[in-house]
Amino acid sequence: LDGDATASYLIQANATTRWVWPGWIQLGVLTGLAAEPGTGKTRFAADLAKRLALGWPWPDDVENTYPPGSRTLWVPADNQHAELATLAEEYGFDPDLVYLNATKRNPFGGTNLETEQEHKDLERRIARVKPALVIIDTIINTTSKGTYSPEDAKAIFKPLQEIAARQQVAIVCVTHLSKS
Repeated sequence: LDGDATASYLIQANATTRWVWPGWIQLGVLTGLAAEPGTGKTRFAADLAKRLALGWPWPDDVENTYPPGSRTLWVPADNQHAELATLAEEYGFDPDLVYLNATKRNPFGGTNLETEQEHKDLERRIARVKPALVIIDTIINTTSKGTYSPEDAKAIFKPLQEIAARQQVAIVCVTHLSKS
């Protein structure tokens, strides 16, 4: 047990690549979705939620292996709560399949992911809801840290990477491209 590990030890531990959307969104890791502001990132993520909710194929016509009625969990940190409610209706899927990282008493809460307690709350909600996909839109608005320094980026992403791995859930982190 105190020798050096090789990839064969990963295979024995069943550390194989599994997909939500084959070739695009991997299970148990973070996936980044970045584009200019106003280009439809939230609508694209809602389209993914629709495909999960209705059991439709993915945008590249690959079969969706999740059953109809699959849930998504959202952290709407860009304050797009009204847009989420509208998109579920507009896209023709049950809004009860779109969970928020919030309580019924405060459906506008749960958008900060900076403290250990906030990470624990998110992980407990993921374990309870069992979403096919977690969407954090946008990641930069969940914290007071920036993503430009390696230290800040690690503080933001590492806890989420660990949650994704432990819960075996795909987490899509939506972000805006910087002007620079």
